[in-house]
Amino acid sequence: MEDDLSQAFRAAVAQLPGVRPGQDSFLLAVSGGKDSVVLADLMLKLEAHPDMAFAHCNFQLRGEASDGDEAFVGHLARHYQVPFFSKRFDTLAHARQTGTSVQVAARNLRYAWLEEVRAG
Repeated sequence: MEDDLSQAFRAAVAQLPGVRPGQDSFLLAVSGGKDSVVLADLMLKLEAHPDMAFAHCNFQLRGEASDGDEAFVGHLARHYQVPFFSKRFDTLAHARQTGTSVQVAARNLRYAWLEEVRAG
C-alpha cells in the first residue's frame, strides 16, 4: 500500500501546469545541486511521471565547477536510464549583448532552451 506522502507527492506533480500524467513526457531541469538532484530522485523512485528526461544548462560561469555539474547530471541520467539534454551557453556575452544582468541573461537562455527541447 502506498503511503500518504507518496500519494501527496504524485498529486502535487499532477497539478503542475501542463502536466498530464501518463500522457506526456516530463522534462526536468537538473542543475546538479542538492534540490534538483533530490527532486529527480523522488520523481523517479515514486514514479511521479513515467516518461521523464533531464535537461541541464551549463552557463559556463564557474569554470571547472560548471563542467563538473554538467558531467554529474549526465552521469545521473545514465544511472537512472533517462534521456539527457545539455547545452552550454556563453552567458556573459549574452548579458553584454542584451544589456541585462548575468542572472537575467541566464534565466532567459534557460527558459528559451528548455521550451525548445520540450517542443522537440
